[in-house]
Amino acid sequence: MDFESYSGYVNVTSEDWLFYWFFENADGNPDAPLIIWTNGGPGCSSMEGATTENGPLVLFDIKEACSSGDCDYTEQFSLNPYSWNAHANLLYLDQPRYVGYSYGYGQKVKSSVEAADDFITFYEGWLDLFPEFKGRELIISGESYGGHYIPAWANAILDFNEDQTDNSKKINFAGAVIGNGCVNNTVQYTEEFVEFLHEENLIPADSYPKNQ
Repeated sequence: MDFESYSGYVNVTSEDWLFYWFFENADGNPDAPLIIWTNGGPGCSSMEGATTENGPLVLFDIKEACSSGDCDYTEQFSLNPYSWNAHANLLYLDQPRYVGYSYGYGQKVKSSVEAADDFITFYEGWLDLFPEFKGRELIISGESYGGHYIPAWANAILDFNEDQTDNSKKINFAGAVIGNGCVNNTVQYTEEFVEFLHEENLIPADSYPKNQ
């Protein structure tokens, strides 16, 4: 591999830790943005995204071809040619508390807003470990129930920046990405919304999200 990878924990309280897995960008660009990814659920580990979706090390070829019902497992990751770390630094975050490899002994969060507060605490703590990313462009991303998390994160970032009197401490928020997001079911699963998706060619003509 022509990039470095790190994993570990960051405290969000004195007794709660969020797990992360970080991949540097593969092209070595010192100014490449940082993308933070979360899966949805709620309660789905972001290691799913890391190992089966957009991460550089995936499980696609971990099981070799089977013969006579016997399968051999390579126990190794394979490289993903479509990884998002081709041109960006990529950080997978297991959140909220107690999801995936994250653990602790304190209170569970009860809303996306509380999860977003933890995100800000995590991000500041992570920057203490990787200070070279302070001031770097940040893109937040997620899928499915991430449609709730990402807007909450974005709002928390904007509130955080508004409270900063020192511009150097502001988060360089560059954008948000939501894939197949569950943002507002009362809107997304209406006949009108599905009709809009078809009219704008955003989904295949034979697709009908309300029954999938």
